[in-house]
Amino acid sequence: MNKTRSRIASLLAVTLLASAAGLHAQSIPKTLSQPATDSVAGAETRLQDQVETLMTAYLGVWSTSNPGSYDFARFVTDDAVFEYPYADDGSRRLEGRTAIDQAVSGFPATATDWTFSDLRVFPTLYPDTFFVEYTGKAYAPATHRRYESTYLGRMTVRDGKIAEYYELWEVDARDAAFGLARTN
Repeated sequence: MNKTRSRIASLLAVTLLASAAGLHAQSIPKTLSQPATDSVAGAETRLQDQVETLMTAYLGVWSTSNPGSYDFARFVTDDAVFEYPYADDGSRRLEGRTAIDQAVSGFPATATDWTFSDLRVFPTLYPDTFFVEYTGKAYAPATHRRYESTYLGRMTVRDGKIAEYYELWEVDARDAAFGLARTN
Protein backbone atom coordinates (compact mmCIF):
# COMPACT_ATOMS: atom_id res chain seq x y z
CA MET A 1 0.00 0.00 0.00
CA ASN A 2 2.88 2.40 0.76
CA LYS A 3 4.33 1.76 -2.69
CA THR A 4 1.00 2.66 -4.29
CA ARG A 5 0.72 5.82 -2.20
CA SER A 6 4.30 6.74 -3.08
CA ARG A 7 3.60 6.30 -6.80
CA ILE A 8 0.43 8.36 -6.60
CA ALA A 9 2.26 11.07 -4.68
CA SER A 10 5.07 10.99 -7.25
CA LEU A 11 2.63 11.25 -10.15
CA LEU A 12 0.89 14.16 -8.48
CA ALA A 13 4.21 15.90 -7.79
CA VAL A 14 5.39 15.43 -11.39
CA THR A 15 2.13 16.79 -12.73
CA LEU A 16 2.15 19.79 -10.43
CA LEU A 17 5.77 20.56 -11.28
CA ALA A 18 5.16 20.16 -14.98
CA SER A 19 2.08 22.39 -14.82
CA ALA A 20 4.01 24.99 -12.93
CA ALA A 21 6.82 24.86 -15.48
CA GLY A 22 4.77 25.72 -18.29
CA LEU A 23 -1.85 -3.77 -25.09
CA HIS A 24 -3.95 -4.66 -27.52
CA ALA A 25 -7.66 -4.06 -27.42
CA GLN A 26 -10.24 -4.41 -30.15
CA SER A 27 -12.58 -1.61 -29.25
CA ILE A 28 -12.93 1.34 -26.95
CA PRO A 29 -15.71 1.75 -24.41
CA LYS A 30 -18.86 3.37 -25.80
CA THR A 31 -19.39 5.57 -22.77
CA LEU A 32 -17.75 6.40 -19.49
CA SER A 33 -20.98 6.78 -17.58
CA GLN A 34 -22.60 4.37 -15.17
CA PRO A 35 -26.14 3.76 -13.88
CA ALA A 36 -27.31 6.02 -11.06
CA THR A 37 -28.21 3.00 -8.92
CA ASP A 38 -24.59 1.88 -8.55
CA SER A 39 -22.66 2.56 -5.38
CA VAL A 40 -20.11 5.34 -5.66
CA ALA A 41 -17.18 2.98 -5.07
CA GLY A 42 -18.47 0.47 -7.63
CA ALA A 43 -19.06 3.20 -10.20
CA GLU A 44 -15.57 4.62 -9.67
CA THR A 45 -14.04 1.18 -10.12
CA ARG A 46 -15.98 0.60 -13.35
CA LEU A 47 -15.01 4.04 -14.67
CA GLN A 48 -11.36 3.35 -13.86
CA ASP A 49 -11.65 0.00 -15.67
CA GLN A 50 -13.17 1.74 -18.70
CA VAL A 51 -10.34 4.27 -18.75
CA GLU A 52 -7.84 1.41 -18.60
CA THR A 53 -9.60 -0.22 -21.56
CA LEU A 54 -9.54 3.06 -23.49
CA MET A 55 -5.83 3.58 -22.83
CA THR A 56 -5.04 -0.04 -23.67
CA ALA A 57 -6.86 0.32 -27.00
CA TYR A 58 -5.05 3.57 -27.80
CA LEU A 59 -1.64 2.04 -26.99
CA GLY A 60 -2.59 -1.15 -28.82
CA VAL A 61 -2.70 0.72 -32.11
CA TRP A 62 1.00 1.54 -31.71
CA SER A 63 1.78 -2.17 -31.36
CA THR A 64 0.32 -3.12 -34.73
CA SER A 65 2.58 -3.84 -37.68
CA ASN A 66 1.70 -0.52 -39.37
CA PRO A 67 0.40 1.94 -36.76
CA GLY A 68 0.58 4.89 -39.17
CA SER A 69 -2.30 3.40 -41.15
CA TYR A 70 -4.71 3.42 -38.20
CA ASP A 71 -7.11 6.12 -37.13
CA PHE A 72 -5.78 7.46 -33.82
CA ALA A 73 -8.49 10.14 -33.92
CA ARG A 74 -11.18 7.64 -32.94
CA PHE A 75 -9.80 7.75 -29.40
CA VAL A 76 -10.03 11.52 -28.90
CA THR A 77 -12.76 14.16 -28.74
CA ASP A 78 -13.09 16.76 -31.52
CA ASP A 79 -11.62 19.47 -29.26
CA ALA A 80 -8.97 17.31 -27.55
CA VAL A 81 -5.67 18.78 -26.41
CA PHE A 82 -2.53 16.65 -26.14
CA GLU A 83 0.55 18.10 -24.47
CA TYR A 84 4.05 16.65 -24.62
CA PRO A 85 6.37 19.09 -22.81
CA TYR A 86 9.49 17.12 -23.80
CA ALA A 87 8.63 16.97 -27.50
CA ASP A 88 9.96 19.19 -30.26
CA ASP A 89 8.46 22.68 -30.35
CA GLY A 90 5.94 21.84 -33.09
CA SER A 91 4.57 18.84 -31.20
CA ARG A 92 4.44 20.13 -27.63
CA ARG A 93 0.80 21.12 -27.77
CA LEU A 94 -1.60 19.57 -30.24
CA GLU A 95 -5.11 20.97 -30.42
CA GLY A 96 -8.01 19.23 -32.10
CA ARG A 97 -8.62 15.74 -33.39
CA THR A 98 -7.07 16.35 -36.82
CA ALA A 99 -3.82 17.82 -35.47
CA ILE A 100 -3.46 14.98 -32.97
CA ASP A 101 -4.16 12.33 -35.60
CA GLN A 102 -1.63 13.81 -38.04
CA ALA A 103 1.12 14.13 -35.43
CA VAL A 104 0.61 10.74 -33.82
CA SER A 105 0.15 8.91 -37.13
CA GLY A 106 3.46 10.26 -38.41
CA PHE A 107 5.51 9.30 -35.39
CA PRO A 108 5.69 5.52 -35.95
CA ALA A 109 8.03 6.12 -38.88
CA THR A 110 10.77 7.04 -36.38
CA ALA A 111 10.37 3.86 -34.29
CA THR A 112 9.01 0.36 -34.83
CA ASP A 113 8.09 -2.72 -32.83
CA TRP A 114 6.32 -0.78 -30.10
CA THR A 115 5.27 -2.72 -27.02
CA PHE A 116 3.60 -1.44 -23.88
CA SER A 117 3.33 -3.02 -20.48
CA ASP A 118 2.60 -2.37 -16.84
CA LEU A 119 -0.30 0.01 -17.52
CA ARG A 120 -1.68 1.42 -14.29
CA VAL A 121 -4.55 3.85 -13.91
CA PHE A 122 -4.97 6.05 -10.84
CA PRO A 123 -8.14 8.03 -10.05
CA THR A 124 -7.97 11.63 -8.89
CA LEU A 125 -10.39 13.79 -6.94
CA TYR A 126 -11.98 14.70 -10.27
CA PRO A 127 -14.17 11.87 -11.59
CA ASP A 128 -13.14 12.39 -15.22
CA THR A 129 -9.39 12.82 -14.64
CA PHE A 130 -6.86 10.02 -14.18
CA PHE A 131 -3.13 9.51 -13.97
CA VAL A 132 -1.68 6.73 -16.08
CA GLU A 133 1.69 5.03 -15.90
CA TYR A 134 3.13 2.49 -18.30
CA THR A 135 6.34 1.27 -19.90
CA GLY A 136 6.95 1.68 -23.61
CA LYS A 137 9.60 -0.05 -25.71
CA ALA A 138 10.49 0.32 -29.38
CA TYR A 139 13.26 -0.01 -31.93
CA ALA A 140 14.80 3.13 -33.49
CA PRO A 141 15.89 2.14 -37.03
CA ALA A 142 17.93 5.32 -37.61
CA THR A 143 20.27 4.52 -34.69
CA HIS A 144 19.76 0.74 -34.46
CA ARG A 145 19.03 1.15 -30.75
CA ARG A 146 16.28 -0.07 -28.47
CA TYR A 147 14.20 2.52 -26.68
CA GLU A 148 12.59 1.99 -23.28
CA SER A 149 10.89 4.54 -21.08
CA THR A 150 8.40 4.86 -18.28
CA TYR A 151 5.56 7.19 -19.23
CA LEU A 152 3.45 9.24 -16.85
CA GLY A 153 0.32 10.93 -18.05
CA ARG A 154 -2.68 12.86 -16.85
CA MET A 155 -5.79 12.29 -18.91
CA THR A 156 -9.27 13.68 -18.84
CA VAL A 157 -12.03 11.69 -20.49
CA ARG A 158 -15.33 12.77 -21.94
CA ASP A 159 -17.94 10.65 -23.71
CA GLY A 160 -15.64 7.61 -23.73
CA LYS A 161 -12.75 9.43 -25.41
CA ILE A 162 -9.63 11.29 -24.40
CA ALA A 163 -10.33 15.03 -24.07
CA GLU A 164 -7.01 16.09 -22.55
CA TYR A 165 -3.73 14.24 -22.32
CA TYR A 166 -0.49 15.47 -20.75
CA GLU A 167 2.42 13.05 -21.06
CA LEU A 168 5.93 12.88 -19.61
CA TRP A 169 8.64 10.37 -20.46
CA GLU A 170 12.30 9.75 -19.72
CA VAL A 171 14.06 12.36 -21.85
CA ASP A 172 17.53 10.83 -21.49
CA ALA A 173 16.26 7.44 -22.69
CA ARG A 174 14.62 9.06 -25.72
CA ASP A 175 17.71 11.11 -26.56
CA ALA A 176 20.05 8.10 -26.29
CA ALA A 177 17.86 5.80 -28.37
CA PHE A 178 17.06 8.31 -31.10
CA GLY A 179 20.47 10.05 -31.13
CA LEU A 180 19.06 13.42 -30.12
CA ALA A 181 20.76 16.28 -28.33
CA ARG A 182 19.04 17.59 -25.24
CA THR A 183 16.78 20.50 -26.19
CA ASN A 184 14.87 21.08 -22.96
